[in-house]
Order: sequence, then structure tokens, then C-alpha cells
Amino acid sequence: MIKVSVMYPNGKDVQFDVAYYKNSHLPMIVNALGDALKNLELDLGIGSRVPGELAPYVAIEHLKFDDVASF
Repeated sequence: MIKVSVMYPNGKDVQFDVAYYKNSHLPMIVNALGDALKNLELDLGIGSRVPGELAPYVAIEHLKFDDVASF
């Protein structure tokens, strides 16, 4: 099994529409990849290791496939 991670960097002016991403973008990815996609996870950044700093990533999406050829 392999995991491909897509990372969305965070910043003070970054806007990330979680509802759109979850309800429109992710289903589009699932449909496009079909049976090759074995699992999908979405992690949302809520804070950093340093108090008062933003999380380094606003979101990270993990896509899992059986192998590189499937990806």
C-alpha cells in the first residue's frame, strides 16, 4: 500500500473552504480515481507546536492506493 499526501500550506491570508472541499472537491476526486483509490483521509490544521502560531498546513489530504501502478 502507498500513501500520497497533498498538503495545503497555511498562512495569515490563506482562506480554505472546508465545506466546499469536503462536499464537492473530495467526491470529485473519489469519482475520478474510482476503484484505484482504497482510502482517503482529510486532516485539518488547528494549531501549531508553538502557541500563537498558525498550523503549518491548513489541510492535508491522504490518498491510499494498492501500489504505485494503481496511483
